Amino acid sequence: LVPISNEYEIFRYDQFVHIVGFGVATLVMYHLIRPKLRPDLKKSVGLSIVVVMAGLGVGALNEIIEFTATVLVPETGVGGYVNTSLDLVSDLIGAILALFVIRIRRPREQLR
Repeated sequence: LVPISNEYEIFRYDQFVHIVGFGVATLVMYHLIRPKLRPDLKKSVGLSIVVVMAGLGVGALNEIIEFTATVLVPETGVGGYVNTSLDLVSDLIGAILALFVIRIRRPREQLR
């Protein structure tokens, strides 16, 4: 999308897909975890950390799959260490944005 740095290709389509995709994965993790919690835990900082880490876990699994693909088929077009690192940072950004969405939506849900 935007070449911010000459050294690293930051905020390209790949990073955008990771931000959106793993933001959605974080929302899915939240909705899977939330029904199993006591009401007093649904507002906790600990839950926020667990939800973000769950989204990042899905992102890490994706990177393991990409690594496996590069080992089995070297010409996959998947980048190296820098690409993996930028993907993981993008996953974190997506997970944190999803957490903001969760926090913003929750007061509206409590009004119902």
